[in-house]
Amino acid sequence: MPRRGASWGHPGGTASRFRAVRRRSRPPPPPFALAHALAAAGGACHNGPRTGATGRPAVSGEDWLVHDHRRYDEALARAQEAAEDGAWGEALLLFTDLLEALSLHMRLEDEVVYPALERETGDPEGELAELREEHRQLAHLMEGALTVARERDIDHLLDALVPLRRTLHEHARYEEEVLARLGGEALTRNREAVLAALASLEREARDAG
Repeated sequence: MPRRGASWGHPGGTASRFRAVRRRSRPPPPPFALAHALAAAGGACHNGPRTGATGRPAVSGEDWLVHDHRRYDEALARAQEAAEDGAWGEALLLFTDLLEALSLHMRLEDEVVYPALERETGDPEGELAELREEHRQLAHLMEGALTVARERDIDHLLDALVPLRRTLHEHARYEEEVLARLGGEALTRNREAVLAALASLEREARDAG
């Protein structure tokens, strides 16, 4: 597996230091894009996702989800880059932040999004149950990567990231496909209840942190 960012130079070089500063100066994104998308669909905010042909914000089963999945993929890449630079303290912080954000994302889906869909459509093909099982697999792989990162062994870490990244990508594609079929209209119809449940879980997560 090629090491990301290898062309920037050796750890400790000017380019690596610049990249580390750039990563640290970038503010973390909000934890979950669905709340923003649903709020926009109800007219509660005006700088939301792209608009459809009617001029109303387009809240499909994939718009907000693709946004979140891309953010987690980018966060994983930044954590790997920090480890490759030898900035293990930063890498551990990034891996820890990613694990917490991904855990909240999956909990919001398991406890809010999927139940809302099940109430509307059921789960006749068992797809939502399968997505929940993939969440458990992802949590296990992410915790394993964080444990390896604490050992500060870059080769071992890169090996651990291979199944994590593959599983993350496969889960993202499958989840986006399932929710594109089941999600947009059902979630919008239940917008107020979903928003309230999302806000409650996010407050709980902040209080616990």
